[in-house]
Amino acid sequence: MMDQSEEPVEKAIVSLGETYRVLIQNHALQRELSRSTVSPAEMRLIDDMLSLPDANPKLPIEPFSLCEGVVAMLTVIKALRSEVAPAIKRELAGYGREQKTIARTALQLTASNLDSNLRILVDRLADLYGAVSQLDERKSGKAGRIAKRFPELADPSTWSSG
Repeated sequence: MMDQSEEPVEKAIVSLGETYRVLIQNHALQRELSRSTVSPAEMRLIDDMLSLPDANPKLPIEPFSLCEGVVAMLTVIKALRSEVAPAIKRELAGYGREQKTIARTALQLTASNLDSNLRILVDRLADLYGAVSQLDERKSGKAGRIAKRFPELADPSTWSSG
């Protein structure tokens, strides 16, 4: 069990991880994401962040490393919106309207639900960022350390779901 002050962060990571894994299980998203500009290093940062609750409970949570994972996930979300969604829509356009296949139906569902699923993911990520910021402030006694190092996370427009 982690330190009690770390519990909100752990809960936020678990919630984010569940949402992210359900979204990323989609084969079309996996395929297109692997073709995107997201780097393997960014994917590792996300994996490390999401596996933290399963890691050594005696190790304290490091807010700055968690924020690196948050930034990496924001990169993935941006790629899902700007690269993956258009690729899926192009693939879907390649199917004829009359063509009723399981693949076409799966792509239609993916395309139609992606925006709302990404909004949920951004909300979970914002929850984690808020919990990490509070933890850092409690541990360091200083407000705004994370905002100084990661100004993009302190920007409210980062968390807009549009």
